Amino acid sequence: MTTGNQTFNGSNLTLTGNLTVLGTITGNISSSSGNSFSSIIDTSLPANGFMFTDVSGITPGLLNSTAAATNGQLLIGRTGLTPVAGTLTGTANQIVVVNGAGTITLSTPQSINTTSSPTFANLTLTTPTVNGMLYIGAAGVVTSTAQPTNGQLLIGSSSAVPVLATLTGTLHQVNVTNGAGTITLSTPQAIDTTSSVVFANVTVSALTTNSFISPTTAGLLASTAAATNGQLHIGSTGNSPVASTLSSSTGISITNGAGSITINNTGVTSLAGGTNISVSAGAGAVTISAVGQYGTKSVTASSYAVLTTDTYIGINFAGGVSIALPSGASVVQGKFLVLKDESGAAGINNITVNANGGDTIDGQSSFTLALNYGSITLLWNTNHWSII
Repeated sequence: MTTGNQTFNGSNLTLTGNLTVLGTITGNISSSSGNSFSSIIDTSLPANGFMFTDVSGITPGLLNSTAAATNGQLLIGRTGLTPVAGTLTGTANQIVVVNGAGTITLSTPQSINTTSSPTFANLTLTTPTVNGMLYIGAAGVVTSTAQPTNGQLLIGSSSAVPVLATLTGTLHQVNVTNGAGTITLSTPQAIDTTSSVVFANVTVSALTTNSFISPTTAGLLASTAAATNGQLHIGSTGNSPVASTLSSSTGISITNGAGSITINNTGVTSLAGGTNISVSAGAGAVTISAVGQYGTKSVTASSYAVLTTDTYIGINFAGGVSIALPSGASVVQGKFLVLKDESGAAGINNITVNANGGDTIDGQSSFTLALNYGSITLLWNTNHWSII
C-alpha cells in the first residue's frame, strides 16, 4: 500500500489487491491481468455528494464532487461549466415540485387526464373564429361557426353539424324581430286577460251549431241547443239566457217561421174615431187626431149655444149676452171652455153662462161674468162644470 502523493512519470503502476490513495494520483493505474478495481476510495471527496470529472491544470479527468446533496437535488449540467447540485423548479399554477428524501414528485394543480373534469377561470382557444359560436366537432374537438349576424342562434341539425340560423315566425301568429344581441317575439295584438282583442272570426268547437251563445262563470262561452223556428235568446234573471218563443195572447196570434216571427191582431180589426177624434191610415202608420178640440168662436149676438167642438168663446156684443153650455154627457171628460169679454163692457152688459138641464157650475145652475175684459174657464169634471 502506498500513502502520500504519488507521481508516476511515464511508467505504469501494477498492483495486486486494493489500492488506497490518501492524496492525489497522476498517471495511469490498472490492475494486473486486466482486471478492474473493486473499489477506489478518494478521501478528499465529501460524503453524499455528486461526483463529476473536473479539470486540474491542463489535464482533464480529475474526479470531483459537490457538497452533500439535500432532498430532491439532482446533478444538473451547465454548458461549458462544472455541473451543480440543484432542484427541479416548478411554475406557479402549472407544475408543482415536491422534494423528499430520495424522491421528487411532480404534479399539476388539478387532474388533466382525459377522464378529468378540470376547472379554469377562463379558457382561450386560438383556432375558433372570433365572435363565433362554439360546438363539439369530430373526436370532441371544440370548433366554432362563422360570426353570427343579428338574431342568429346555433340550432341543432340531427346527426349533422349545428347551423347558424334565425327563428322563423308565422304570419298572423308570432312576429320575430332580430336586433344586435336581441330577439323580440310578439303576437299581432295583445292577448293577455285584460286585452280587448279583435278578430275577423272566432271558431269555438265546443259550442253547438246554429245556437245562441252567452258568457257563463269566468266569461266562459256556452251555447243553447240549436234554435228552432221563431226562437229568441231571452234573459232569465240570475240564470243563463234561454232559447224560447214569444207567447200569443187574446187578440194576438204569433206564427214562427225559419228566421221569422209574424205577429197578427186577431181581436181588433180596425180603429174608429170617437167624438172629436179622427183616425187616418198610411203606409205602416195610424194617425189619431182630435177634431175641433181647440175650436174658437166669436159671439156678436145676445145669445149663443156652445158647441162640443168649441174651446174658446170670445164675446163682443154691445149689450147683455146669454151663453148656453152643452150637455156634460155630450163632451169628453176633461173638456174645458174659456169664455172671454172681448167688448170690455161686461161690467154694464153682463154675460150670463147657463148650465144645461141638471148640470151645474160649481153647484149653481148659472154664473154671471160682470168684469170688464174678464174671463171664466170651465172644466167638465165627471158630472159638473168646475171653474178653474
